[in-house]
Amino acid sequence: MLVLDTINKTMTAVMSAVPATNQPNYVVAYADNNGTTFVEGANNGSLNGTSTVTIAPAPAASTRRIIKSIYIENTDTAPIVVTINYVNSIGATSVIAKVTLNPSDTWTTEGTYDSQGQIKYVVGTSGTTTYPLTIGTGLSGTSFNGSAAVTIANTGVLSVSGGTTGLTPNTATTGAVTLAGTLAVANGGTGQTTASAAFNALSPVTSTGDLIIGNGTNSATRLAIGTNGYVLTSNGTTATWSASGGSMVYPGAGIAVSTGSAWTTSLTAPSGTIVGTTDTQTLTNKRVTPRVSPLSSNSSTYAIDTDSFDIIVITSQTATITSITTTGTPTNGQKLWLSITGTAAVGFTLSTSNFEASTVALPTTTVSTNRLDIGFVWNVATGKWRCVAQA
Repeated sequence: MLVLDTINKTMTAVMSAVPATNQPNYVVAYADNNGTTFVEGANNGSLNGTSTVTIAPAPAASTRRIIKSIYIENTDTAPIVVTINYVNSIGATSVIAKVTLNPSDTWTTEGTYDSQGQIKYVVGTSGTTTYPLTIGTGLSGTSFNGSAAVTIANTGVLSVSGGTTGLTPNTATTGAVTLAGTLAVANGGTGQTTASAAFNALSPVTSTGDLIIGNGTNSATRLAIGTNGYVLTSNGTTATWSASGGSMVYPGAGIAVSTGSAWTTSLTAPSGTIVGTTDTQTLTNKRVTPRVSPLSSNSSTYAIDTDSFDIIVITSQTATITSITTTGTPTNGQKLWLSITGTAAVGFTLSTSNFEASTVALPTTTVSTNRLDIGFVWNVATGKWRCVAQA
């Protein structure tokens, strides 16, 4: 990009000789920027032989003229030489380009084109002689001057081979050559087409029972199957087969009991199904021994733990019992049996916070030295022990 940024800077063009018949035509496209507006414009005309022609005049004051493109067409019947100059603010001239144009050629700031619009590959000039791109090693044909063909000679690449890789190229006549096939192990592949076969191709395993173990960073080796009865152990560095340290120690027959470090005497296993704590099971021919709490402390108050006992037996009672209460978290339908025997008739009070009557009233005294038995069922609705029997 060229910029004319003062009122004295211009662009000029001049021919090295008078044309044979026609003066070349030129077009210059530019854009003016005064800091506020940006206006595009163009200048066109014809050159005047060896007389200098201003093809891009200087801009107005406080304006920058940006030269976007320059076109010079040889409309003569013979080659011409044109010099394009940049003139600075003090009148000094700098050559931007000096080109030789054949008839109908057009020079632009992007390159030189022939009459067919094909860019010309000219690398230098001497008068009217053109130095074109020439044919190098492996090429045949005439020197490239914009129309002669360039072809690949027989001394160039004739074929593509996959070598020992296991890959084969297609027979494409144009475009890319595609390699297909399976890459051999020697070239970094597996030589296989499935995951299982590829693993086996790279695996060091050779016999049944072999193991693959690491023997270094990113390195694997084969560990052959050990002797019969040997176990796989570690020596802290690698894995190896070693004789077993001892046979398995089994506990005695029945239900095994462990101390945490050794087996102790096993429990005799039942002949039937083992009872689970939360399983729904029907028990047959089983006797459940009630949990009995015998009391003979002759206390005036008793607190019965119904989580721990089912039958409470109070004997040798002489003192009047002022309060019998219960603790625990009984379940619906749980049963409680209370028996009281005194050395004579003994009065007692069942706490109404824990006990309630039904059609059977709550008793309050024993008879002489006779044993008094009282039966209760837990009433989940009232949260009390319901008296259901006494004898």
